[in-house]
Amino acid sequence: MVLKYARWMGAMLIAVGVLNLGLAASSGELTSAAVGAMLTILGVLMMTKPPVVLSHDSIEMKNMLGKTVRTYELTNAKVEVRDRKIFVDDKRRVALWYLDTDEQAVRDFFEASS
Repeated sequence: MVLKYARWMGAMLIAVGVLNLGLAASSGELTSAAVGAMLTILGVLMMTKPPVVLSHDSIEMKNMLGKTVRTYELTNAKVEVRDRKIFVDDKRRVALWYLDTDEQAVRDFFEASS
């Protein structure tokens, strides 16, 4: 199960980045143009790259470029979903508030794998 960023976050970054680029074009500010370009790129990456990949035996945390940064093995682990967070052996591993997913869908995914 692939969990993606909430679409409003990426859309907001793209909008602010494009606005910054427009203001930089009219004022000639190079710093503002650089910030606008970075925000736009970050927003596009948030819209296209998933930060969390759930499988029945692991949770993969990924960076904006798609590289796996951390993997939590779920073999013989107790997985719980409560309060919009995923807990593995009573330690919070993933917060769901910034992801475009339903807590019940994640709970059902883990219950189906048990």
